[in-house]
Amino acid sequence: MNPMERMSEMRSAFTRSEKLIYSYVVENSSEVLRSNLSVLSNACGVSKSALMRFAQKLGYSGFTEFKYDFSRYVHSGTKTREAEGSGRANTTARNIIGLYRYALNELEHYVSEEDITEIVDRLMKARKVKIFALNRDAYTAQHMRHHFHKINFDAEAVFDPVLVEELSQVGKPEDVHIYLTVTGNTPGLREAIDCSHASGVYTVLLTSKEQCPMRKSASKTVYIPSTDLFTDDFFLDQHASYLVWIEILVSYLGLALSDS
Repeated sequence: MNPMERMSEMRSAFTRSEKLIYSYVVENSSEVLRSNLSVLSNACGVSKSALMRFAQKLGYSGFTEFKYDFSRYVHSGTKTREAEGSGRANTTARNIIGLYRYALNELEHYVSEEDITEIVDRLMKARKVKIFALNRDAYTAQHMRHHFHKINFDAEAVFDPVLVEELSQVGKPEDVHIYLTVTGNTPGLREAIDCSHASGVYTVLLTSKEQCPMRKSASKTVYIPSTDLFTDDFFLDQHASYLVWIEILVSYLGLALSDS
């Protein structure tokens, strides 16, 4: 069932706010595709939480999943049906590319110049910088450390469970600890970021979970959309958008180092 069918089926049960959202979505599909949660809620004249409840009433996990499904619906039509009949390999390739493209389009809405500038400023002043990650996230942490080193910026990637526990306990207020967890609730990292926070360390949390327990101990939370939010049909790498965000951060940091 496509999103328009879902909305039509649920229309009689919509609240006043949900009727406003429904009318705007039906009449302004292109604006919906270009808008993030904040922009769309203002355009509809409702709160962000009302938009999220609207998406959940339709059976989606949240606004991001609704927007992705709506995007696919708007851009489908006859061409998509013809592609589906032209061969599985071609359809699969297009779907995968589309998923990554959508994740990067979503990332654009969450990249904040103010946040990046603040993080870079703290990195420039830091006594020590450590990047904490566990399991699959450790590869992305090492990638970040490697890119820091390319611009002669010293940072340590910590991904051994024992060292994560030990080194998170010895941070100082003049340090920066970066925590990388797609799920936002990785055992071992949860306790570690609490230790960093308790020591007064400036903590940066990179996650694909907008509402996660670790946020309470983060000085700055960076939300990075993952392809897993939009589909479970393929075994896609969840970290592709993280690598792009890292490139952005390193570019800003490199400029700051050149000017210093």
